[in-house]
Amino acid sequence: MKRTILMLLTLCLLGPAPTAFAAQDGGPPADTTALLGQLTLGLKELQAEVVKLQLELQRTRLIEVKRETDRAQAESRRLGGQELALKRQAAGLEKRLAQADLPSEERAELEALRTQVTMNGPAALHAERARLAEQEAAVGHRLEAERRRWQELAEKARAMGVEVSQSLEELEAEALPPKRKM
Repeated sequence: MKRTILMLLTLCLLGPAPTAFAAQDGGPPADTTALLGQLTLGLKELQAEVVKLQLELQRTRLIEVKRETDRAQAESRRLGGQELALKRQAAGLEKRLAQADLPSEERAELEALRTQVTMNGPAALHAERARLAEQEAAVGHRLEAERRRWQELAEKARAMGVEVSQSLEELEAEALPPKRKM
């Protein structure tokens, strides 16, 4: 991609050079206005192509960050499900321990399990929740920065007369995973 841009730039800049040098050496006078117009047109076309490439790259970045956001949210929902399951398990253990006819050996096992569930489970989930919150915040900031960059590039492209085929909303909708049929 960079190679193509450099080649186009070189051709635009050096294409009219032999004619200009011939004019300086006493050869036939070159129409410098026409050459300047061609060069300007070539540079504008090159700028438009560069903006198109930047938009495509930004589109890819935006979609990837949006997908990261969606993955972080899915992980948060999964973690919420684990927390709920842990609470249900603890409530079930409490209910079983409340039974008066429970053998002492089984009661001891259930109390040990209750201690493990109520002490270890929430601590691990809390640490995971904190890590996930940090990750979601960082990805959210990146998403906002990528959205701003997309808007800037789209405005620049429109100002140059380059067609922007998708809106920001369409791009973000494209990043959503397909809905599963149940």
